[in-house]
Amino acid sequence: EYVNASLTATLLAKVGAQLYTWSLTPGTAMASIQTGLNSTDIPGVCTAGGFAFVTDFAVKNYITDGTSDHTHELQKTGPQGTMTLANRVGTAVGNTAATISYYMTDLEPTTGEETKPNTATTIARLADEGVRITGLTYTGHFTSKRIYRVKAGGTQPYLVTTLTGSTATHNDDSLDTALTTASTVHDADGVATIEKPEAAKFCCFHKGRLFLANLSGAPSRIRWSRVLEPTQFDSATTARMDVGKNDGGDITGIVPFRGSLVIFKRNSIYVLNGDQDETTFSLFEAVPGKGCVAPWTIRRDGDNQIFFLSACGVLSFDLHSVPQIPLSDPILEDVEDFDIDDRSNFFVAGIDPCERLYILSITDIGSDTTNKETHVYNLDTRAWG
Repeated sequence: EYVNASLTATLLAKVGAQLYTWSLTPGTAMASIQTGLNSTDIPGVCTAGGFAFVTDFAVKNYITDGTSDHTHELQKTGPQGTMTLANRVGTAVGNTAATISYYMTDLEPTTGEETKPNTATTIARLADEGVRITGLTYTGHFTSKRIYRVKAGGTQPYLVTTLTGSTATHNDDSLDTALTTASTVHDADGVATIEKPEAAKFCCFHKGRLFLANLSGAPSRIRWSRVLEPTQFDSATTARMDVGKNDGGDITGIVPFRGSLVIFKRNSIYVLNGDQDETTFSLFEAVPGKGCVAPWTIRRDGDNQIFFLSACGVLSFDLHSVPQIPLSDPILEDVEDFDIDDRSNFFVAGIDPCERLYILSITDIGSDTTNKETHVYNLDTRAWG
């Protein structure tokens, strides 16, 4: 459940290979907003700013505002189409003759998401001439583009204009001296500074950034977006980090807790500290030898503790340690029958904050393919029911 940009509470559900949404109004029918998802596994979901972000178990990442028109992959690999350039005689008196590079990005009008720019398109601009840009194409609900160019003798791209309404042509008669807004998606040499992130299994928001974890081809890696720009992922290697890369375990979940980011692996727990400056991020292994084997059993009880299922039973983590004896020791015989090897990715848990309960739903060893057994742990009395 999340609140969309129009402040309406919205529910998301994945059924088979489709993502659905519906409102809390009784009798409201579900509406399909995305097809082609991984039909087997449970996706990761987090929300911010009226949007939901979905990590489809290392297949694709999506962003949605709850409508099919504005549900798409996070993000496009680059802008649609190409641009054709031609000189315009005498329309920009004062510009010097030079070989000029142009770039473009697609701009999603709802989110403000800007794609990675295309490679440079160049023209031998003549003195005192402008440039006519044609051949611009659009796809889906991406109906806007940003056009950038460098100045004569320079390499830094500057914003020329933002085109809306699927505009196919533009006459660029601006003077080099009038270009003052440097691109935020290029560096000073015209190299793209953002890129499409790898598909991930898990996501969360922390310190104003969208964090992705267990990336396709890199199951021990996390990466993060720019601050307050959850669709913009820097291409720099400093915007990602390997977590216990050679410890033999994959990342099984991430959760913000007491100002830190807790990173669960199958056999260990790590903590990432730091504020908005990513160059100051510090990572340490808080718990060696014990981790989480069932991603969707990780549940936070406010700022008190994080509960999760490990290979030896249910544990809690307080940012420093886990108990030596599992919390589930009183139901050890039941725990020994949990089908962790084949079904742990489908075990789920929740916290009831009113009744103060940790509710765990699992599958026993056998032929069952659905969760048919539920165990309840009282957070206050520490008793199972």
